[in-house]
Amino acid sequence: MTDSTSFAVLASVEIQRRGVETADQLGAVVDGAEWCQTFLNLHAPQIRRILEFPHAAGYVDAIGQTAKLVVQERLKRPGMHSAKANVNGRLALAIGMR
Repeated sequence: MTDSTSFAVLASVEIQRRGVETADQLGAVVDGAEWCQTFLNLHAPQIRRILEFPHAAGYVDAIGQTAKLVVQERLKRPGMHSAKANVNGRLALAIGMR
C-alpha cells in the first residue's frame, strides 16, 4: 500500500504501456474523490470523467443524515418551530424562531 501521490507516479509505466497518451478517446469512472481527479489530471487531463453515482450518493446521503440530526436538535430548542410544504412535488422543511 502507498499514498495516492506515490501511486500516481508508480502508475506512469502502466499508463504508458497501455498507450493512454495516444488514445483517441478516454473515459474514467470515478467517484469524484480529490485523489482521483489529481491522478487523472496528471495522466490524462482531457479524459471524460464519468461519475460513479452509487458511491458518490453514499456521501450525499451521509450529509443529508447529518443535516437531519442537526435540524432535529435545533427543533428541541425553546422558541423553534418547523413548517413542511410540498414544493413542486418535493417536501421542503423550514425552521424558524417563533
